[in-house]
Amino acid sequence: MSKVMLVHHSEIALKGMNRSRFESFLVKNLKDKLRDFSLEKISRVQARIVIYLRNDELIPNVVSSIKKVFGVKWFAIAEECEEDLSKIKDTAFSLCSNLLSEDVSFRVVAKRADKNFSLNSMQLEEEVGAFLVSKYKAKVDLKNPMRKVYIEVTKGKAYVYLEKIQGPGGLPVGVAGKLISLISGGIDSPVASWLAMKRGAQLIYLHFHPYESSEAVRNSKIRELILLLSEWGSSRKLYLASSSEFLLRSVSLSIPEYNIHLFKKLMFRVAEEIAKKENAKGIVTGDSLSQKASQTLEAMRVTDVGIGLPIIRPLLGYDKDETVSLAQRIGTYELSIKEYKDCCSLMAKHPITKPNLSTFERLEKEINLEEIVRETLKNVEVIEF
Repeated sequence: MSKVMLVHHSEIALKGMNRSRFESFLVKNLKDKLRDFSLEKISRVQARIVIYLRNDELIPNVVSSIKKVFGVKWFAIAEECEEDLSKIKDTAFSLCSNLLSEDVSFRVVAKRADKNFSLNSMQLEEEVGAFLVSKYKAKVDLKNPMRKVYIEVTKGKAYVYLEKIQGPGGLPVGVAGKLISLISGGIDSPVASWLAMKRGAQLIYLHFHPYESSEAVRNSKIRELILLLSEWGSSRKLYLASSSEFLLRSVSLSIPEYNIHLFKKLMFRVAEEIAKKENAKGIVTGDSLSQKASQTLEAMRVTDVGIGLPIIRPLLGYDKDETVSLAQRIGTYELSIKEYKDCCSLMAKHPITKPNLSTFERLEKEINLEEIVRETLKNVEVIEF
């Protein structure tokens, strides 16, 4: 017998001919996440991934790490044994030594992936259940057991465990390609980034700041947010763009209530150019429909016109309470509420909620937005934390 981490995925099983590619990404991401834990090997076994450790003392740290790997539906600390009924019984007996007694009810839950095994799943449950009853005098309760003993039989090996540990679900980071994530110091954009990663996107970050120099940003909460998100699999690459050129020119706008919308168009255009360099396939924002003046349908229409990449809004249907709750769960909330001067605080206090497209296009020309894009790109800095 030896302890292993038995990992299960969910959606990957539905990917047909692409399944092997998705599993390969998941194995790679697990290796990257666990690279400091002296793994013996990672194997793919009949829609499962088995992680072999050299040191069982590292199991608590490994468990914490696997919980942050997208694509993992659930996993278990399991005992591996030979695909043999007597070995399975002995393993279950050993694993339950401090758990089962006359006062503890249980049931056995078996799954037979190897159809050549002599017993089907129900027969295996009955055999092992009866054996454990004879050894521990415990009672079988199929409906509301106090304990469950899980058994999985694969080709050549069987796995016995007592608990399923939930993973984050989703798809392995990287399978969906790269996206440019517009990250601010607020609550929404880090959560949107996390949700994009959950759907398999690898993120490159872009942050706009209101300073002439980026020094104030390099050690700010923006850095902390990116490092925290990187624990879930994203890169630590950040493009820093100054909004000073835009702020300087937008002072003369004939209709200042449009400046937040023009600034958003600037962000999309700069992100689009960076995406070409990074071979990214889209742009992620923290927009939630109608939450702010820049997030109405009319506003989205004027800012999206002419952008050649899909603009992905994972929070579109979220209300603020839902976003805050998720931010608290993933750990970004406390960082997001730290004081930080961002660009939006310097925009018009009462932006128009239903911008007109023809007026917007006239104002684009009025401040020569395309020239601002070019000037902004000249001074973009790249940092890899």
